[in-house]
Amino acid sequence: MIGGDSRKRPYRRHAAHRAAAPELGESVERIQPDLIIPTGKRKGQNPSVASIYRALAEHAKREAYPEAVEQAHADVATLTSSEVPEPRTGAEALTTR
Repeated sequence: MIGGDSRKRPYRRHAAHRAAAPELGESVERIQPDLIIPTGKRKGQNPSVASIYRALAEHAKREAYPEAVEQAHADVATLTSSEVPEPRTGAEALTTR
């Protein structure tokens, strides 16, 4: 599986190729037909080469900066746990100007 974030669509290798990990230096173009998209609109199809490169770049960034990923998760948790202010009525909007 490339990428491990459950919020994204990780790619999975076809069953015939799951046991064998890609060799070091194996080209993206070569492994692309072995990958499938497990969920979503394109379920069961192969990802584009560009999508594979994006997933690999995102994975490399997460590996290089794990503290930034943890901080981003903490920031999102803080934002989603705090109360969202209600919209102001027309009268309230006029009095606050």
